[in-house]
Amino acid sequence: MAFSRYTRTRTTVKNRKMLVESSSAARIIKKAVDERRLDYAQFVLSEGQRIDIVAANYYGDARYWWVICAASGIGWVGQVPPGTLLKIPTSLNAVANLVA
Repeated sequence: MAFSRYTRTRTTVKNRKMLVESSSAARIIKKAVDERRLDYAQFVLSEGQRIDIVAANYYGDARYWWVICAASGIGWVGQVPPGTLLKIPTSLNAVANLVA
């Protein structure tokens, strides 16, 4: 399965520079989690754990780290402190259907 956090993004050109808007995919995923329309597992990060590795363990693909960040409402930060509660959508198919 392949879908991207850039789904539904628009680009514009301003002063000869291409600008990419924020994706609505993250907002859609977070709202679905908050409204309990998207099932998720909970996971608390321990010292030294990384979200991309958590994504690889849950989804078999580290590139879906952004789905976990979106569902957890933590943005696109590179490092997340230990003790952070992650909300991990249990179905990438369900996520793909939401953001398609």
